[in-house]
Amino acid sequence: MGIEFGTISYDEDEFSRTVISSLDISDGVWNSIAVSGDGTFYGIRMNQDGMGVTRSADLCTISRETGEVNVIGETGALPQYISDAIIDPNTDRMFWTVSPSDGTGWLYEVDLATGQASQIYQFPNGEEMVGLYLTSTGINPKAPAELKAMEVVFADDSLTGEIRLTAPQLLSNGHPGLGKVTVKVEANGELVGEATGNYGARFTIPVTLDKAGRYAFVAYAENSDGSGPRTLVSRSWLGADTPQDPVVNAAFADGRITLSWDAVTGSQHEGYIDPAQVTYNIYDSKGKQLARDIRETRYSFTIDMPEDLTIYSYVVKAVYSGNESEGGCSNDVILGSIRPPILQTSPTTP
Repeated sequence: MGIEFGTISYDEDEFSRTVISSLDISDGVWNSIAVSGDGTFYGIRMNQDGMGVTRSADLCTISRETGEVNVIGETGALPQYISDAIIDPNTDRMFWTVSPSDGTGWLYEVDLATGQASQIYQFPNGEEMVGLYLTSTGINPKAPAELKAMEVVFADDSLTGEIRLTAPQLLSNGHPGLGKVTVKVEANGELVGEATGNYGARFTIPVTLDKAGRYAFVAYAENSDGSGPRTLVSRSWLGADTPQDPVVNAAFADGRITLSWDAVTGSQHEGYIDPAQVTYNIYDSKGKQLARDIRETRYSFTIDMPEDLTIYSYVVKAVYSGNESEGGCSNDVILGSIRPPILQTSPTTP
């Protein structure tokens, strides 16, 4: 009794199966089988006692030609139930889910050279994971691996800065990179800089932007076999930002209206402003500008008392590097009085 190891062929109408060998379960219960990038079959076999309790688990190879099994080494884990394993064909890293008898669930990485398994993650609810698969990245295994240690450096509100990053030492398949590699930087989908050098080298790439705005920088390495993984370096506002709106208070006393507000220190998009260079423009409720480029956080002016009841409000807009905020509106100031439209008459006597 055992598991049949073989091939299966499909056409439009039928399929055919060819048995290569039978994997006898008397030698152990097969927990999972996976295939490496070079086509080698690996399997994990559980060694159980007469009560069906796992005492050890071995990583084995299975010959695709004969079905012969060779033990590489003991994993050190004790799976009790059938789970699953998969091997990344680009890196030949083997990942294995393990469900021990204690009801926990684990993700391991298995060393294909020694069989030793290392815990990566514990599933929070003791899940028994099967049906593992890898999604294709579309990246050539011989293309460079992911870039490392990336940072965006722009001083204050400058539109000229630099991207600092380290080229990968390895290819996507985990092998050392040889020769030259090119690193490229895109801002909002457009190429803004590149450099060529050795694998593992540190690069500083100068970048100049056209205007202030929010930029997403993506960087990747490239060789003659293709481009490596694209990595988001930073997403932030660069260049001069727009100040936040002031919170404005309006008060009337002694024939004068006084507007006051706290100094604005923050920006609309979490970008750069210099609070010491922020000025303020004052407008009435109809949009008429009363003052501009005010550096103080207080503005006072005389106003004639209206005869009729009148409501006044004002808007203060913060300005930095030509960027004016939407403006903070003050509370209402009510001046004047109501003239009731009353006509009082006395009855006449005949």
